[in-house]
Amino acid sequence: MGNLLKELWYGNVSPIDTSGNTKEIKEIFQLLAKNGVKVEEFLNKEGKEWFDKYRECSAEYESLVSEAAFECGFCLGMRFLAEAFLGAERYRSV
Repeated sequence: MGNLLKELWYGNVSPIDTSGNTKEIKEIFQLLAKNGVKVEEFLNKEGKEWFDKYRECSAEYESLVSEAAFECGFCLGMRFLAEAFLGAERYRSV
């Protein structure tokens, strides 16, 4: 376990790389990119600028949501470990 913690600390382990690259996610990402290009074809210069701003906000939002989900999952996992090692009753008193 110590090696995994070191790898996580040094940024060599990314949860999305190990569990998030499913076929479904890749297909949806490709579809988003394809549809984004098609939408841009119909926009004038000002519309493209607004669409770029929308994409930037959307990417920032997705990043924040992913970070929050990771944090929540990590905390939940630690609670499972605490209960497993300390027992449910002892964990609640800590």
